[in-house]
Amino acid sequence: MPEHQFIAGLNPDAESFSWEKGCVWTDGSKVVPQAVIDDDLFSYMYDTFRWVRAQFPNGQWWNGLDSYGYSLIKDRGDIRRLGEIAKAWKRLLELAPPSVKLTGNYGWDGADLQNGRYEELWFEQREIVLQLDNLVKVTEKALKDGVYVIHFGI
Repeated sequence: MPEHQFIAGLNPDAESFSWEKGCVWTDGSKVVPQAVIDDDLFSYMYDTFRWVRAQFPNGQWWNGLDSYGYSLIKDRGDIRRLGEIAKAWKRLLELAPPSVKLTGNYGWDGADLQNGRYEELWFEQREIVLQLDNLVKVTEKALKDGVYVIHFGI
């Protein structure tokens, strides 16, 4: 299952990162804190991520995060906003049952256009709340250390 990682740092080109066991590592150590968010959940929340401006690998600035490359959230106001968005999702999902069912994308079974349906996305409530809490920690570290939030897309 594809995942998005968030860490606090300066520049994904200048630092040597590796990916192992679904996490970001540098110099043989797991980056702490970091948030790992499932791609389906990321897509579900994507509209709210568009409230944050980020720099993409081509140097362009956009509202939102690059789903397939990395994004740098540099502005302290945008880092705070990302943290508040994560806190809001966390508060909402803390109210969910232990097994969370969300509505995913609309798709079709084969070429028959009459067989369309929405995907059913299932998550463990405690796991997604933990990852959103980790995203809050990433934003707090970035603000405390004066660095960026780096988002690695799938």
